[in-house]
Amino acid sequence: GYSVAFDPVDGSSIYPANWSVGTIFGIWPGGQLLGRCGQDQVAAGFSVFGPRTVIVIARPSGSAGGEPVVEEYTLLGTQWTRTCDHLRIPANKKTFAPANLRAASDNSAYHDLMLAWMADKYSLRYSGGLVPDVYHIF
Repeated sequence: GYSVAFDPVDGSSIYPANWSVGTIFGIWPGGQLLGRCGQDQVAAGFSVFGPRTVIVIARPSGSAGGEPVVEEYTLLGTQWTRTCDHLRIPANKKTFAPANLRAASDNSAYHDLMLAWMADKYSLRYSGGLVPDVYHIF
């Protein structure tokens, strides 16, 4: 069997403003999640619900040392269509989505990271929803 951890409505606080929200999930083998790490996952993904509805699914390649498979599917009408079969964050992407910026006042390492990104001219993306912000980086 498998165990699944998920956040069904990430961004629920921004839903009333009609902004994009999402779902995020991870799948692990077996019936126990305690003590498991991300590398133990057999698949993970997220979906974004907004002007476009997409789902991104990542899984191991199946071959030793192979790159993970990361595919994007878009809901077009009533049909899911694969719209990208090798989704990656571009190496030169200069966008960051830091989430809780208030934490920078209490955590000097986090504060320094924010300053470094800004000094390197990264663009800030922060809607209040982790899933749509991360998707924007792709």
